Amino acid sequence: MQFMKSTLFKYSSALILVATLAACSSHKPYELTESDKLSMQQQEQLLQVIENNHKKQQQAYQTLQSDLTQLGEAESRSLVVVQADSMPYAVDGKFVIGEVEQVYIDTLQVSFASRIDTGAVSSSLDARNIVLFERDGHDWVRFDVYTDSESEQLKTFEQKVKRFVSIKTEAGAENDRRPVIRIDLQIGQYKAQADVNLVDRSHLEYPLLLGRKFMRDIAIVDVGKKYIHGKNSPVAIKKTEVKL
Repeated sequence: MQFMKSTLFKYSSALILVATLAACSSHKPYELTESDKLSMQQQEQLLQVIENNHKKQQQAYQTLQSDLTQLGEAESRSLVVVQADSMPYAVDGKFVIGEVEQVYIDTLQVSFASRIDTGAVSSSLDARNIVLFERDGHDWVRFDVYTDSESEQLKTFEQKVKRFVSIKTEAGAENDRRPVIRIDLQIGQYKAQADVNLVDRSHLEYPLLLGRKFMRDIAIVDVGKKYIHGKNSPVAIKKTEVKL
């Protein structure tokens, strides 16, 4: 791109130089012809097109980098069972969950009916009044969560930002850059960690969505069932780690 800009600049400079020499030799003011003006206008338009394309390529490259990081990032996680003598609803060391489950987020001390979505890559948590700030040189986020849907009470939390993720919401729209936090959650007798991005999900039925990255290596989804692990909020018992 820089080479093209340099070439066009040299061409324009040469055109102006020719016009100046012609004016000096004839001792008459030289006026650019319509052809000269059109040529210079076309060059300016071409430079603008090149500049716009360059910006779009940079944005696409940044989005691709973010997507590759999100998909390729290795998460050191383990599946934890709260009772060592049994692994209910388990297949090949992975626990089975339905398309909707009651999920208790230990980090926030709140329980949600949650959507388990195999079509989504990442996981999302409904959060309001999201504010980013810095603490001890690190990115942190302050956000509000409805901890009781019946009383509509908002509770404020602060969490360290693990990373940021760019989510493409719809065709033609700019990517939505969201902060990601790590949470400890429990489904039935199983505990695990999940990275969730914070976003306003007020227009959606479920405040928590768990995507494929959460399920990878630890869970299998039975899309024909709901609440396999019950509708009640899980009660934690002494946990025992199960190596996968």
